[in-house]
Amino acid sequence: MDSADRIVIRGNRAISERQIKAAMVTRERRFWVRAGTVQRKQLDQDVERILALYHDHGYLQARVEPPEPDVDYARGRVTVIVDIVEGSQDRVGQIRIAGARVLPESEVRRQLKLRPGDVFSRSRLRDSLERIADLYRSPLNRKRRWRETASYAPSSAGAVTRSRPPCARGQPARSPGRLPPGPR
Repeated sequence: MDSADRIVIRGNRAISERQIKAAMVTRERRFWVRAGTVQRKQLDQDVERILALYHDHGYLQARVEPPEPDVDYARGRVTVIVDIVEGSQDRVGQIRIAGARVLPESEVRRQLKLRPGDVFSRSRLRDSLERIADLYRSPLNRKRRWRETASYAPSSAGAVTRSRPPCARGQPARSPGRLPPGPR
């Protein structure tokens, strides 16, 4: 087992190097080199985890370049270089609740963990949608069907989120778009 000499993070301004390294699977001094190759799967996981961290801090347009390992075979050391392009931070512009016929809109709105003006967070949006789904799954509302639907669109005015409870007669709500896949 060879160890990484260090992990170099470049381009980060909003999130500290310490926070980024904590989100990564790869750790300094625990990096493996096998038969001249670096574990690419682990580096790919690191990219996804760093992106999730940036998305939870409102940087929906953040990019992480594939990490470039620099292997020194003579010394058995690896330096991993991670380049990040943060982009701008997005905030919640507005939240609209449409089609709330089973429960009052105020009850649905209380389940939201995001408010207009908040820094957008993908995990807080997902948590809010789960809370709304749980509300509709409660014993009083079991006869109604509810399907998670949401969309967000980065814009100059911030991120816009929409959540839509079920339509009348137990029909699932129609969505203008699906929440893009991300780490759970």
